[in-house]
Amino acid sequence: MNHLVSCGKIVLVHDQGPDPIITLSPHKSNVNCAIWNHNNLVIASCGNDGAIQLSHAQKGNGLLALEDNGKPLNTIAFTSNSQFLASGGQDTIVRIWDLKKKSIISSLKGHYSHVNSVHWNTLDSLVASASNVGDIILHDIATQVNVGNYSLTGSKTPGFKTVKFMPMHKGLLISGANDGSVTVWDIFAKDQLVNYSCQHNSKVNSISCSPFNQNIFCTAGTDQKVNFFNINDRKVVQSIYCESPLSSIAYHNDGITLAVGTLYGQINIYDTRNIQKPKQQFKGHENTSVNYLEYMKLSEDERLKSQKTLTSTPSALKDSNISSRSEKSSSSILEEIKKESLQKIEMQKNSQLMSQAKKPPETKASSVSQRTFRIVYYQNRRYFKKI
Repeated sequence: MNHLVSCGKIVLVHDQGPDPIITLSPHKSNVNCAIWNHNNLVIASCGNDGAIQLSHAQKGNGLLALEDNGKPLNTIAFTSNSQFLASGGQDTIVRIWDLKKKSIISSLKGHYSHVNSVHWNTLDSLVASASNVGDIILHDIATQVNVGNYSLTGSKTPGFKTVKFMPMHKGLLISGANDGSVTVWDIFAKDQLVNYSCQHNSKVNSISCSPFNQNIFCTAGTDQKVNFFNINDRKVVQSIYCESPLSSIAYHNDGITLAVGTLYGQINIYDTRNIQKPKQQFKGHENTSVNYLEYMKLSEDERLKSQKTLTSTPSALKDSNISSRSEKSSSSILEEIKKESLQKIEMQKNSQLMSQAKKPPETKASSVSQRTFRIVYYQNRRYFKKI
């Protein structure tokens, strides 16, 4: 069993048939994101009403509602154990919610436009957020310091629509931009690993990483195209040409099935071994954009089984210089980022102390001289008025 959650005006859950098995209406307006928690018992969603709703995945009833200022929310993301939830939207602030306390524990600033996407790294120590004006910020949750800033230079439409960490490359981050470019960032080197600038002709709305092949990910764009990228070869290895502009995409945990959502409400299911046409189409979002798609998470046993399948699969790509470098980076990346965060905090403290030191303390003598000056000034003023 591996259900697919999707959202548009409502939230739907599909199994294998074309019709939804669960229909939820947790929001008063459009739903921009809907995701599973770590054990697939809860569906979290956010929308233009500014609320985050947690719903029972089987019964469909509401469990918890979270709201801060009522401004539209575009994106949410769980940590690996669902203790924390990151959110971002039109007020430019990334908020970290503690779901046990039902309250905000961090408000992370730095963006100057709508936050379109947030995503946690596999260690739950970093949150990446992408904005509509074209900046990605890497937030260290422990220190609440921005430890990385990334942007595209020379782009006429530089805004980012989506950002996602590669799950099996802990130092790599993928972004999709309004200008159609797809970039893989090496957050340890703080630079681009590779930029695919001409593979989409318009906005890249969604990214999904293969659960089996550590070097493969795919993107969906409004140019009606799905591209499959291999970071080892640094090129597009396959493409699907669709009949409608695309808004969302999600890999099934079998590593073969792919769900693709369109701006017109269709959800097309593809077998990546035969991409000539979709093998199935899901219903339920007629005449509205499918804003987000996500398949259920794997359990720990399923994940271990998948890892064994990956290592025993002959077609799986072997580790290369890129993958080995990323694994080397992942072992030390947390310590490096923590060290840098502490250094930034120390620098901020030192700058505050220096600015205070530049202001000379007011001594008694100076205050007396100031009073004497005022007395002499006013006495002279009265004297000249008499003359």
